[in-house]
Amino acid sequence: MNRISVRIYAIVINENKELLLSDEFVYATEVTKFPGGGLEFGESPRETLVREFKEEMDSNCEVLDHFYTTEVFQNGFVGTSVQLVAVYFTAKFVGTPRVPIHRARFAVPFKQGGNSFWWCPIEKLTPDLFRVESDKIVVKKIRETFGFS
Repeated sequence: MNRISVRIYAIVINENKELLLSDEFVYATEVTKFPGGGLEFGESPRETLVREFKEEMDSNCEVLDHFYTTEVFQNGFVGTSVQLVAVYFTAKFVGTPRVPIHRARFAVPFKQGGNSFWWCPIEKLTPDLFRVESDKIVVKKIRETFGFS
């Protein structure tokens, strides 16, 4: 059976022009992605981000503006029977983040289902850090927006 997965992601940029990214271990694969997750039935995309920040980072966020929505068909990470629709919003922390945010990719070892967060300088941000096509498109848009194209 074919399914559609709607994923909602945050673009959080700090005062040092660094982008918040999430490293996860999914299906025995290290994956770098934007913070966020799956839309649950009955919630809005903005509510999804608020919930995901609380679940993954024990932190609060303010969802700001819509940034990008997937414009072409894209297979989900888990296989070809899942169509991925990704929606990206700019956001910011409300208060101090309650989880460690590192300065390097995969700075902390973790197991299946675990994740860690890190700040990536926008000037070092490249599409090849990501596996999902819409993430790569968003990276290009972020670099253009901040003058690093």
